[in-house]
Amino acid sequence: VEDIALLQKEMDEVAYARRKSVQKALQAEPLPVLGPEDHTVPAFVFLDMDSLEFSHRDVKNRLRIVDFFFTRCPTICPVMSSQMARMQHVLRVRNMHDDVLMMRHSSSPAHDRPDRLRAYGERIGVSPEQWQLLTGDKESIYAMAREGYFLTALESDTAAGGFFHSDLFALIDRSGQIRGYYDGTSTKEVDQLLDDTEQLWILNQ
Repeated sequence: VEDIALLQKEMDEVAYARRKSVQKALQAEPLPVLGPEDHTVPAFVFLDMDSLEFSHRDVKNRLRIVDFFFTRCPTICPVMSSQMARMQHVLRVRNMHDDVLMMRHSSSPAHDRPDRLRAYGERIGVSPEQWQLLTGDKESIYAMAREGYFLTALESDTAAGGFFHSDLFALIDRSGQIRGYYDGTSTKEVDQLLDDTEQLWILNQ
């Protein structure tokens, strides 16, 4: 009897939290659409951790949280990876995990081949159905950063580890529009990213 009562309490709490989230989303100001007018993220084809092609077709009708990193990064990447791992958990708790995909693109693709991405992913707890680590042709990845997401990914003689990339997460809606940028090293901004993602999810945008 006590177990049933506890389960009912947990279900009631989840239902209450969902009602509050829906109410908040309906009352919130619409998120801006960023970038040039009518811009959407272009088509792409990269490789995932299993050496399989991963393309724009695989993200159809899903929200996306996107960034750039590399596995040997000695500075901000470990912090951003930790934030990604936290988002992976929160998205599952909020029952959004089937509709939101996290995508990380290596800015050092010559080194970060699929086997290295897989080892890195296993080390930080990546669940591939929620979180993809991607590699591919260097110029294609750099062009996607620059022209698709308006982020930075490039080789640099002065950057730690030899590569420079933005410290931002980009939020992409279901139609491929950019809806926000967030400091990937800030827990406060990542919390806002999660709330904004939930707003788009509830409103089916």
